[in-house]
Amino acid sequence: MFYIVDKEWIEANNAFEVVRASGSTNFANVNTNGTGPFKVVEWIQDTRIVLEPFEGYWGKNQIQHNLTKAVFTPISNDATRVAALLSGEIDLMYPFRFRM
Repeated sequence: MFYIVDKEWIEANNAFEVVRASGSTNFANVNTNGTGPFKVVEWIQDTRIVLEPFEGYWGKNQIQHNLTKAVFTPISNDATRVAALLSGEIDLMYPFRFRM
């Protein structure tokens, strides 16, 4: 997976090292850098990522949404993920693997 980040930020924080091992970290994967419409307010590895609207977003007047928070919860088991969707526990899921 690739992300677009600021070159100067990467250089200033020596965040070139690519993390390949599960549970390993570097500056870039535990600190945020970006100018998007949401900011990370909580990140518990392998548990959840919580985002809230970023008031400093340069394009906030060009988008409309009613979100106050977005919570991403990784569910590794396909059947459990589908059950969570069908029960209403989650609103959407990715990846969606359809099997017949």
